[in-house]
Amino acid sequence: MTNQASQSQRFHILDASRGIAALGVLIFHVFYPSPMRQFMGLYVLVDFFFVLSGFVLYPSMPRHLSNFAKDGPRFVLSRVVRLWPIVITSITVSMGLYWWKQFSASRSDSYFTIDPNRSPSLIAAAFFLLQILIPLSGAIFIVVPFWSLSSEWLANIIFAPLTLIKAQIGIILGIGIGYFCLYYGLVNDAEWISSLGPIRGWEALGRGLIGFGIGLLIRANLKRLLIIRNRVGLLITVALTIWAFTIWQSYTFTHLYYVSLLLGLLILQLSQIEFSSAGKAAKISTFLGNYSYGVYAFHILALEFYDYNVFRLNEFAEPSEWWRHLINKTIVVIIASTLATFLTLKLIDQPLQRRGRALIKRKFAPSN
Repeated sequence: MTNQASQSQRFHILDASRGIAALGVLIFHVFYPSPMRQFMGLYVLVDFFFVLSGFVLYPSMPRHLSNFAKDGPRFVLSRVVRLWPIVITSITVSMGLYWWKQFSASRSDSYFTIDPNRSPSLIAAAFFLLQILIPLSGAIFIVVPFWSLSSEWLANIIFAPLTLIKAQIGIILGIGIGYFCLYYGLVNDAEWISSLGPIRGWEALGRGLIGFGIGLLIRANLKRLLIIRNRVGLLITVALTIWAFTIWQSYTFTHLYYVSLLLGLLILQLSQIEFSSAGKAAKISTFLGNYSYGVYAFHILALEFYDYNVFRLNEFAEPSEWWRHLINKTIVVIIASTLATFLTLKLIDQPLQRRGRALIKRKFAPSN
């Protein structure tokens, strides 16, 4: 495989992996408020998204200083076009659910007493994907999974100029900054982390920088790393990844220091699996990849609607009742978030992306 081919190749298996990871995060959030703790370790799948994003986006990152005046804005605008249609839709749906709950509760002051986590400044912070910043942490609750999107967006901005530095020194520097941020956050934000996890401020930014940077580094060196890419390596990394899902409680989040590296090795090993572009496996993978972002965005809103309007199980119920309840809820939430994604893709996301890509193409077209 040539270096050019390694940069432009479409990895269908990674599309499938993205979709499976989105379902894993969905299952984590279904089980999180319950006494059933078997799937709590799946939260590290968010770090998988960070690494995968860096791996996939590396070919489009700015890498030449002489072209940065065009390549930098083009990269940023392309990310805006990719991310914001679903951001706008999800925040709108979240606010609609909030006001519906206020209305259905028949509160006379519902339109005058605003939830502190729904203030205009926090809505703006969520809209601009700044919710992981400590002063604006309440914005996380508008669409909870978007804390990771906020972290990834900031990582995109930070790494855009760093990839210009030769010999990948800038990428390594960005990863180093990420480790410092993660360490600082884990040490100084312990109270928040103990109740809600490492999803804001320094620790969230650190996770995004580490994961995105490792993904960039692996893709940049893919040709050199082919020597360690084999079936045995795939089996080993899959086993280690499963192990990483089981140790979350023992390590109290300190395994975040190395989990992105492990997930990067998993992505490297998965990339050896090839599907024919015309085959059924590639089509299923493409479907899972296309729907992963929407399912990730909408599933928490579907969960909130389910818990408020459908059914909540008594916390003292028997384990068998909990399992039936959680399985039923998982199925309903998957169907609801998939349907929401389908409608958003058809009515909002795809039309806006077509217009956005056309605008970027016109704006950055080479002059005659």
